[in-house]
Amino acid sequence: MEQPLLGEAIQLVLRPHSVLVLRAGDTLNMIAERYGTTVATLRRSNPQLESTQTITSIEGDSLAVLAGRHGTTEAKVRSLNPVLQQSETYVTAEDDTLSSVAAEQNLTLSLLREFNLELSSWPSEEPLPPGTTLLLPVYRSTTPIPLGMQLLVPGYLPSTQLPAGEWIYLPARRSAPVLEELPA
Repeated sequence: MEQPLLGEAIQLVLRPHSVLVLRAGDTLNMIAERYGTTVATLRRSNPQLESTQTITSIEGDSLAVLAGRHGTTEAKVRSLNPVLQQSETYVTAEDDTLSSVAAEQNLTLSLLREFNLELSSWPSEEPLPPGTTLLLPVYRSTTPIPLGMQLLVPGYLPSTQLPAGEWIYLPARRSAPVLEELPA
């Protein structure tokens, strides 16, 4: 890179951001599909889409149902609602491992580790000392959520029509090369 001389014209070339101006009828689902990304990635790239809304739980609601209905993850629903982060204790028996406890309790290994951070590097197949107290989530994927519970969920559903004329950032495409100059 050369330092310009005083009075010399500078030509500055910027790579444009990946920005999309919304058209009437655009939804998060449509944009995610059109540009090969996910609703969650669009939300992360656009803080204005990270708003929340309060809902009241209905019969049949569980973490899995709420996550699916609102186009998010169970972890996100749990993080927005401290009441869904409640835990209960489990005391290990002889030959219990993290994997065996997770399977027996119908949990993923990652969720069991999330609730027991001190065991995050414990080998999953290595027996735990008998009498070890583990924390297990009260609300699991399919645990029914009590009727009438007030919960926070993402404000923009995947099918919510976005305001036309506004813009959002699109994530960088990993597979498409960036052209440094236009072809002749």
